[in-house]
Amino acid sequence: MSMKSLTISSKCCQAAAMLEPTAGEIACQRLREALRSGRYVPQQRLIEPDVMAELDVTRLALREAFARLEHEGLVQRQANRGATVRLLSLDEATEVLEIRSVVEGLGARHAAALATDDDIAALWQSIERFESALAEPDIAACNTAQAALHNLVTDISARPTVARLTDMLSAQSAQTRMTTARVSGRLRQSLEEHRAIVEAIAGRDQDAAEAEMRRHINGVIEAATESM
Repeated sequence: MSMKSLTISSKCCQAAAMLEPTAGEIACQRLREALRSGRYVPQQRLIEPDVMAELDVTRLALREAFARLEHEGLVQRQANRGATVRLLSLDEATEVLEIRSVVEGLGARHAAALATDDDIAALWQSIERFESALAEPDIAACNTAQAALHNLVTDISARPTVARLTDMLSAQSAQTRMTTARVSGRLRQSLEEHRAIVEAIAGRDQDAAEAEMRRHINGVIEAATESM
């Protein structure tokens, strides 16, 4: 093998290594997802040995995740007490949702432009899962279905920055999603809002897709004001 080939191979290996997530990044993503799903609730202590076992991460990686998520406003650390899930005030929750409405509205706009027939079929399947959960009713399953639909819209949008911001903001507003779900009639209203989003994307109507996503998140803000 020539020296030039070795150099190219070395550069490829270095590039691959740069793309490989670190243990801390993996722990951060797993903990963020656990917060988003409601596994850990506001003001709950995050006991290191328990969280390490549940997320299958090392202590060093978990502490790196705590530091990152503290910077994102999801976790707070105190001397001699460790980490706890941070409870957002109504003002903070509202601000997060206002930013989400802009970011996810943009994502919905791009999704309407890029969605394939398979993407649209997957969106309608998410609506069906939401309907089934609401018929039970199963609040946890409803929240899971809503989150899955938002994730799908973000994936279809193919906008990495939108995806990164949505991932962080969705985790920050997880507690809002759980509290607003208990507002009378909110889940039924949310289902119809999501249906309107999917209809707009299916119709390739970019303006309507963005408007319906923003209308939905503004509805969450109204419910949060009522419930928090």
